Amino acid sequence: MIRHTERKDALAWERQAAFPASPSGANAAVALTAPGLRIDNRAELLERLALSPHISDEALLLAAWRQWREGMADKLRGSFAVAIFDFARQELYLARDIFGLSPLYYSLDQQRLVAGASSRRVRAIMQGGQAHDRPFLADFVCGQFTDSRSTFHSGLHRLPPAHYMLVTAATAEIQRYWSPGDVPRRESCPDAVEQFRDLFDRSVARSLEAGRPSLPLSGGIDSSAIAGSLAASGLQLASLPTLTMTYRESANWTDAPYLDDLARYFAVQTQEIPCDRHDPLSGMEHWLTVLDGPYVSYGHSVSSQLLPLSAELGCDTLLSGHGGDEVISYGLGRLNELARSGRWLELWRELEGAAGLFGQSRTRLFRKYLTHKPFFRRVERKLASLQPAENAALKPALSKELAEEAGPDRYAGRPAVERSEHDERMLHEEALENPIQPLALETIGACSRASGIETQMPFYDRELVEFSLSLPSEWKLRDGLTRRIMRLAMQGRLPESILRRRSKFDFSEAFRAGLLESRAKILDLTAPGPDNLGAFIDGTRLNGLRDRLSRNETKIEMDDAYFLWRVTILAMWLDIAKHPLESPPMQILQGTPPQ
Repeated sequence: MIRHTERKDALAWERQAAFPASPSGANAAVALTAPGLRIDNRAELLERLALSPHISDEALLLAAWRQWREGMADKLRGSFAVAIFDFARQELYLARDIFGLSPLYYSLDQQRLVAGASSRRVRAIMQGGQAHDRPFLADFVCGQFTDSRSTFHSGLHRLPPAHYMLVTAATAEIQRYWSPGDVPRRESCPDAVEQFRDLFDRSVARSLEAGRPSLPLSGGIDSSAIAGSLAASGLQLASLPTLTMTYRESANWTDAPYLDDLARYFAVQTQEIPCDRHDPLSGMEHWLTVLDGPYVSYGHSVSSQLLPLSAELGCDTLLSGHGGDEVISYGLGRLNELARSGRWLELWRELEGAAGLFGQSRTRLFRKYLTHKPFFRRVERKLASLQPAENAALKPALSKELAEEAGPDRYAGRPAVERSEHDERMLHEEALENPIQPLALETIGACSRASGIETQMPFYDRELVEFSLSLPSEWKLRDGLTRRIMRLAMQGRLPESILRRRSKFDFSEAFRAGLLESRAKILDLTAPGPDNLGAFIDGTRLNGLRDRLSRNETKIEMDDAYFLWRVTILAMWLDIAKHPLESPPMQILQGTPPQ
């Protein structure tokens, strides 16, 4: 028997109870979709499947299922999490887009499959208290997520992006249908700028197809590129609510001149959200309930302010530049390519982009690449042996029990940038494959929808990603400019100051200052009590930091500040997680005949 919630965002299938023949026909099937469904290649699919342009998305998905079966997901473009139950075959097909823009959670055992777009809905249907997934909790405490399948609840999983799952009464198979590593490399691309611009413009245009958007601007190239694309399409930006988060009281805030240049260039007046003084714990009880776990990031209390403000301004869509870093790539792997080929002068010139990005001297960065030479490698090892170890490496985060449970190798993997043979493509693929990416997208989507807003992120477009991945590294870093392809594509659309910008504002100081102003709340939430944080946290480190907060110390290292924030967020969530969930009403799922 298969049942679904009234909103059709969750279903339960009793795998051992065969569903009776559908009254609608032996070949009937039904499709359910998660919120945020957007089929970007709908027109192409309608033509390939010879369908009427007036049919629903559900009917289109069913036709695609009949045509391509398990290969259906690879034919779709856009944002989707879909479940298709085939009555005749008695099988359930679940699929998710390649980025994880749409959420899809499930719980599976031999008797039953429960799946849905919300982990809270799935857990409520499961009707049982789920234990905490301790290794995944260890990831949060350490600030290092290691897989895209786990959740904070034992037995509850997420279908990873770019995967589908085919479930029958006897089997369950998960397969990957797309990978960044499958994208072929280009040796050259003479029309790269034109191709990139066209792909980006089309993705931005699709983000505007429905709703009234607000446009956040940060002074960086990602949000600015969206503005430039909109203006190039003929849209008057002055007609859109334009928002910006400002730090005008912060002495090192570098965004101000760039925002001023954008305001003059596009003739817009932005509505400012002052963020110099803010509480990084503000409103977190609400967001932790929405997310059903502590998925929030350090800057969530700031960025989430865009959502209610957009709604107040009458908008239902927010155009976000999130993802530009990962999709386009800074091109820093090219530096190692130059070092390995002995092109030292060219490497020195290109290091200007990395130096601006990291706020470090070119000389210090250059030393890192000189270690390709055996003599300099020996010198660096000698210098390292004379210096004290990094403080962060000496600071445990987990309790002894949880560290043992997580295992000694869970965080032992070396990032590609630490491997001497790395190139730009390796770094680009790794950035896209990082488990933190789909978690961030789920967080953005869930919090947006809870605020009545749909956040559109034009950088997350499959064709744009594949094109960017395929390019040689000089299109990503050249002449000391990172993300060169996007800068060239935006020539004539943005102020020259934006196109030449190398700096990036560091939000960490404002975060730390706001956190220390919340010391009373931190001390209260992390005090010893029945929730027993000690089962998860290294008590010696936490107690030492609590003592320092009690003495009103202000010299807290950033590593410790982030640790304190994670511990406090965990304490909030452990309290929220104790409350039972109300089971949603369910109804029998009926089939529909093919259209």
